[in-house]
Amino acid sequence: MGYNDKQNWNHSRSNRNYDKQDKIKNIENVPNWIKTGIEKGAIIFAEEVGKYLAENKLTTSQIRKIFGEVKKMEMKGYEEKKFLMLKPYLSYTAKRNSSRGMDLFKNIIINSIDAVVNNNDPNKAFNNFCQLFEAILAYHKSYGGK
Repeated sequence: MGYNDKQNWNHSRSNRNYDKQDKIKNIENVPNWIKTGIEKGAIIFAEEVGKYLAENKLTTSQIRKIFGEVKKMEMKGYEEKKFLMLKPYLSYTAKRNSSRGMDLFKNIIINSIDAVVNNNDPNKAFNNFCQLFEAILAYHKSYGGK
């Protein structure tokens, strides 16, 4: 993870009230997993996040709105401009559905988008992002996310 990635990650985290979210282990590794690929630590992280989101009342439909857009992009191929448009869409969704779960979800996805866009191989990074997102969604559902 480069200096700017870490700086951006820490900056966006410092602007929110994170109480329990700070206990999510390895959150700072997300940009690295986006860059290098999903491994055991990423899957453990996805499980912790999925559980946290379910416990904090983030609904499957709120996640799927964003996930649906990502899957459309995955089928058509990565396009930076369309991918970047997820950020304002996610910010709008988060404002309408404020919760601790949504705050964490928004933080992870927005910083992941930045990690994809700032990568030397954005297509590979986008694929890694899709895998991590899918894992979070699957664990969210397995922990009773409605």
